[in-house]
Amino acid sequence: MSIWKKTVLIVSLTFLILTIILYFIAQNIMLGSFIELEKQMAMDNIKRVRNALHDNIEALSAFTADWASWDDSYEYINDLNKEYRETNLVDTSFTVLKINFLIFVNTDGQIVFKEGFDLQEEAAMPVPQSFLSHIKSDSVLLRHEREEFLDGLLYLPEGPMIISAHPLLTSEDRGPSRGTLIMARFLDSAVLDRLAERTRLPLTVHPFESNEIPDGFLDAKRHLTGEARIYINTRSKKTLVGYALLEDIFDRPALLLGSEMERDIYLQGRNSVTYFILSVVIVIFVSGVLMLFYLNWLYRTYKN
Repeated sequence: MSIWKKTVLIVSLTFLILTIILYFIAQNIMLGSFIELEKQMAMDNIKRVRNALHDNIEALSAFTADWASWDDSYEYINDLNKEYRETNLVDTSFTVLKINFLIFVNTDGQIVFKEGFDLQEEAAMPVPQSFLSHIKSDSVLLRHEREEFLDGLLYLPEGPMIISAHPLLTSEDRGPSRGTLIMARFLDSAVLDRLAERTRLPLTVHPFESNEIPDGFLDAKRHLTGEARIYINTRSKKTLVGYALLEDIFDRPALLLGSEMERDIYLQGRNSVTYFILSVVIVIFVSGVLMLFYLNWLYRTYKN
């Protein structure tokens, strides 16, 4: 083999090895950084959804606190006067507050008023027995003796709900408490649609204890049984799904919330890496050709 052919072979192999090395660097470092950024953004999105739900719970808590710390409510739980009931415990109160259930409980743990309202049908509905079973003297919902309040999620066979329980106090937030006021709202499609519109993310909710849920949620359930509360799963090259574990008022796993997201960052990163590699290959190819021309010129000059 001539010196010229050996030179061409060595230069070609050198540039080929450089191209391969740059390709692996681009794939493992550059694209890897895009994937990590995508995962972090997905986690931020799920946290944003979870925070939006917490905002709904806090809004319900604010309404409950406003009614519970009110002289009129403080008197009603004591004398059950007809005027308060006819003025406040009416259908319009449910529609304005956007609640499904309103319950007054005295200090003996006895329910003195309970009413349910279907916001979709705009008609009265019974309070589920599964809900009433949580309202008893030793329930965490009835903390009137310590004048504490409780907000959060409660899962029933009828569906998940957000709930708020506040002690009945005077308008000056003074006691002693005369009982507990409970407001609750089903976490139904209407609430989820508003959350999805606010966060601009599609939302799906399934009960944590159920096994009759999509495979993706079953997989998330296995990953969220420890201390983790958020799990990101790459479904395909175009989509990923973020999951969040939501606990109820008893600090038990209650719901799995899922949101599917487009992998815009990954796709952009892949395109950037592709353009980078192509650019490097073109530069290497042109540099190699120019070097070979130069070496050929030196070879001919030296030979002559």
